[in-house]
Amino acid sequence: MKILKWLDIGFIGVMFRGGNKATTSSPKGNASDFFIKVTGTDGAEFSGVYTTVIANGKFVPNSVYGTVPTEYPIDGDIKSVSFQKKGKSGTLKFEIYKGNKVVAESETEAAYGMVSAVSM
Repeated sequence: MKILKWLDIGFIGVMFRGGNKATTSSPKGNASDFFIKVTGTDGAEFSGVYTTVIANGKFVPNSVYGTVPTEYPIDGDIKSVSFQKKGKSGTLKFEIYKGNKVVAESETEAAYGMVSAVSM
């Protein structure tokens, strides 16, 4: 089981979470697929990067700019995630799913708050 370490630069804190919390939503994909679900204040803008490792061991950075809500399907394993709010107000939250289970999540309400995850 992988453990992801979350650091919220908005000074909310550091959180460690295992991959055993089931979700009641209906995520896409099968039990081996990862995806990132971004939620919070509807229409809130954010930007960031997530890095994956594909089958040949190559690290692939993926830059994103989006609005809440959105999802990013992942090919490979997630190694790091870092998103930042583009505004002062509202909430930015993201969850990493493996199949139908939440394996990590974090949230910020801080102005221009940033949330990050690193695979351990």
